[in-house]
Amino acid sequence: MIGFGQKTYVPDNMFEYCLEGMGMGDGVPLNDSVFTSAVDTLSLLDISFNLGTPIGNLIGIEDFTNLQRLEIKFQNIDSVDLSNNYFLNYIHLRDNHLMYVNVQNLSNLSTLILDENQISHIDLTTNPQINYFACQYNNINSLDLSNQTYLQGLHCWDNNISSLDLSNNIWLTYLNAENNSLTELDIRNGNNLQFTEFKVQGNDDLYCIDVDNVIWSNNNWNFLPNNNISPWTYFSENCNSTSIQEQTINKELFKVTDLLGRESKPQTNTPLIEIYNDGSTEKKIIIE
Repeated sequence: MIGFGQKTYVPDNMFEYCLEGMGMGDGVPLNDSVFTSAVDTLSLLDISFNLGTPIGNLIGIEDFTNLQRLEIKFQNIDSVDLSNNYFLNYIHLRDNHLMYVNVQNLSNLSTLILDENQISHIDLTTNPQINYFACQYNNINSLDLSNQTYLQGLHCWDNNISSLDLSNNIWLTYLNAENNSLTELDIRNGNNLQFTEFKVQGNDDLYCIDVDNVIWSNNNWNFLPNNNISPWTYFSENCNSTSIQEQTINKELFKVTDLLGRESKPQTNTPLIEIYNDGSTEKKIIIE
């Protein structure tokens, strides 16, 4: 858009009110427009405060063509399309009731924080530079992060994710995927020894985790004392080839715990977890 006095359409009164308060208005309060020349050079937009009446949509954001950092929090926005904001490298959209976010074509995006929304799907195929992604407390069912080879941190707890393959994320060093629906987790990224955070408890059907080194993982990530994993979860260097027969050959019982992870003696009519020296576990109950 070129020309003196060119206007950007901003139909949401609270969004327009905020922009006018930042000196971007066209001189006429609440007329659904601001000067394009006032917004298309802006590099930072931060609306991270309670407005009384929350912003309902961000129509007009597409004209913020030089925006690099966007922080919008605690509003009532159900969808936002940022695909025209090519220079964005930092996005923080916490607690906005979002159901849909379009970040396509943002090749410079390095930080994406979408926690506490209602998102069920996010497409990151055109965002290869992301190094930190936070999406905890959403409704996400699946995540494809195979293209995010620079990813260092992933916080995705309290979603509905059933499978995570992080083997392509060779720089990943911190992961929290607690309280999902995981049945598969592959973190054989060649960088496990550099991890500073690893938490995957609360995934009731996650029995086997693919790791770089079983012995190292057992020593550093086991259920006790750090509660990194659930007591029934074990580590393997190839979960797909692990069979019941393979798990019971050449292994010795290490200890027995109750369902809370407390060491216990064998007893009847009580569910217990047997932990073996190879890191595998078996849930058993002896009935008399």
